[in-house]
Amino acid sequence: MYAYITGLVTDITEDTAVIEAGGIGYEMRISAQSASGLRTGENATLYVYLSATENGISLYGFASKEEKKLFLQLTGISGIGPKGAVTILGGMSADALRSNIAAGNAAALSAVKGVGKKTAERIIMELKDKVDAAPGIAAAHIKALPEGAAREAVDALVALGYKPDAAENAVAAVYENGMTTSRIIHKALGYMTGR
Repeated sequence: MYAYITGLVTDITEDTAVIEAGGIGYEMRISAQSASGLRTGENATLYVYLSATENGISLYGFASKEEKKLFLQLTGISGIGPKGAVTILGGMSADALRSNIAAGNAAALSAVKGVGKKTAERIIMELKDKVDAAPGIAAAHIKALPEGAAREAVDALVALGYKPDAAENAVAAVYENGMTTSRIIHKALGYMTGR
């Protein structure tokens, strides 16, 4: 079984990448999120999953261990195969997907191409207790949000109906010094909806 492949990116499409390693070109299916971080002619590491079915063998590649873990969790849900899981991962970042699952935000999940309301609800039901909202964001970082624009953005998102934890996670994920309140809100809404 492969864990990861490191090599030269020789070709990228919206859903595949070819990495040359040891004189062999490995073609793998990737999410749009993973594809956005790759550049032809540069070295890259992709964490991989080998799927062998009666229809053949497919190799799937992921830009991070977290994305691969989400892929495996999604494929563990009845009715979601590897292709469907990659499509879901391409619809929003791994952090946004985790946050939306943890928050029970079925509307954001069903906005992803190929995910209906029932599938979104099933994903939430099966994974809500298995994922952490934006695990890359430490609680201390969230509490360390500066007063002013960042706090105003959190308050505005809560007023719009978002849970306080989800609002703080989103603001912490997008906040940069000097951003206006409206810009933070705009970016945080995009983060939570995966846009």
